[in-house]
Amino acid sequence: MPVPAGRPEKYVFDNFTFFSRQVAKGSHVRLVVGSVNTPSAEKNYNSGGVVTKETGKDARTAHIELLHDADHPSALELPIVN
Repeated sequence: MPVPAGRPEKYVFDNFTFFSRQVAKGSHVRLVVGSVNTPSAEKNYNSGGVVTKETGKDARTAHIELLHDADHPSALELPIVN
């Protein structure tokens, strides 16, 4: 199902394969958001149809907009394991 345009959505990734890394106090973490185009991931042509049945003929340009301002506060929660 397509994501509604112009409406903020909350995404929770709680069943994800993560790796761990120890970072020094005061370090910065960068979150990169974008469309995946790699042989190891299923290609989504953004037609709004069934991803497994899409072909290059169905391809549509995806527009990704991140809202991060006073009206749309964002947060990235990272688990800490001791």
